[in-house]
Amino acid sequence: MMKLKTKKRLTNVAQAIFFLLGGIEYAVVLPTLNEYLGSLDGDATFFGIVMAAFSFSGVLTSPLYGLFQDRFHRTKILILFANLFEIAGNFLYFVGGTKYMLLGSRLVSGVGAGVGSSIFAQISRTSTEKGRASALSTASGARQIGLLLGPALNFPLNSLDFNIGPFHVNKFSGPGILMCILYVVLEFVVLFLFYDIPPLDKQDIILAAEENSALSPPSGNVTIVDVFLKEEVLVLLTAQFVFMFNQTCLETAVTVMTKNLLDFGGIENSILFAVAGFELLASFIVIKCISKFISDRTMLFASVTLELVPYIMLMIFYPHATPGRSQNLWWFSILFIIQVSGLGFLVISIVSLFSKVTPPEMQGFAQGVRRAVGGIGTIMGPLWAGGMQNIPFETLAIMMALFLLVWMMSLMSWKLLRPHSEVAAETSQASCKEDSKEETKPLLNGDVKDYGVA
Repeated sequence: MMKLKTKKRLTNVAQAIFFLLGGIEYAVVLPTLNEYLGSLDGDATFFGIVMAAFSFSGVLTSPLYGLFQDRFHRTKILILFANLFEIAGNFLYFVGGTKYMLLGSRLVSGVGAGVGSSIFAQISRTSTEKGRASALSTASGARQIGLLLGPALNFPLNSLDFNIGPFHVNKFSGPGILMCILYVVLEFVVLFLFYDIPPLDKQDIILAAEENSALSPPSGNVTIVDVFLKEEVLVLLTAQFVFMFNQTCLETAVTVMTKNLLDFGGIENSILFAVAGFELLASFIVIKCISKFISDRTMLFASVTLELVPYIMLMIFYPHATPGRSQNLWWFSILFIIQVSGLGFLVISIVSLFSKVTPPEMQGFAQGVRRAVGGIGTIMGPLWAGGMQNIPFETLAIMMALFLLVWMMSLMSWKLLRPHSEVAAETSQASCKEDSKEETKPLLNGDVKDYGVA
């Protein structure tokens, strides 16, 4: 029988490959999606709709995957099932033909991507609280490596020009067939390398006992209502929405922004995303090193504070900017570096802390809700990006105000933004101290002389 440590290592590899492909898909699709739609009579508004479509289907499916994972603890089956949608969606993207086919392809692919909530739930259940941020940074780091590889793959994809039967393979359809093949490979990787690792408190039980415990239903002591109405949970869900809303808005607008102000094309944008990937990868390495010494709430507050800076810069420079690389490159580069530098810390702190303020027995559904809330942000963000062209100052002001709201909420809820295990331990210690004081109190109050004792 394979040892548990070996299973965990193989599972970590499979999880990393899953997130790696997610990063590659994003990096090879986004730089040319706008041009692809333009060749099919799609305008900027339709580009935003297609961007939002991927997230829309993820919003609907993430909580469902999470519920199944909580009930049966069968993450492997979920990934194998969800991955079929990624294969189908990317094949539709390759076929193309009409702008509505591209819309449908991203909707289908989003159904597959929603299974990430179950993987985050397994990571949360099988890692210690101190090591959780490090484990999450490994998964997120794998996605950033994918973001780095994606632009590198775009260079050969840009030179494609041949037919496979009735299908024309070029720089627009190439990403679809590439990702279709890679997700087929992932199906076999998950099949042979991924294991449903038991929770920490059950990892020393034999395989048969693991199977029995995995089938038991979660505890009924808590409801959805109880968990998601807690102040600390609401703060983190708000942070998740605001982060995804603002980030996808910027990512949708950045290709248009660089085209108008810097005259960037697909190659330049690919390089830009590669630089972002290197910076994010470096931040995840830093997180992995410091996460055991810095609390999640400190990381969250610091990253939100840092993210306010580029929005202030955008509000100052972008509304009045005129086309020209020489006068725009310097301020764009500075705000780009600052904005990207805070992303990794913000992502990891939200996910890690959220897993520690929600019950372990409902991690799947909780992570599904978190991803769904973020998904709503990724639907609204690309649609909101249209305002960057018409009313840039007002659009950016509201985005900055949202981050400022999260900053204030984090500050006001500072005492609650910590693992519930810490709160429980402090409560237990306080209770023990009170009990100790009670035990040392005299049974009779007042002076003993009052009771006739000499």
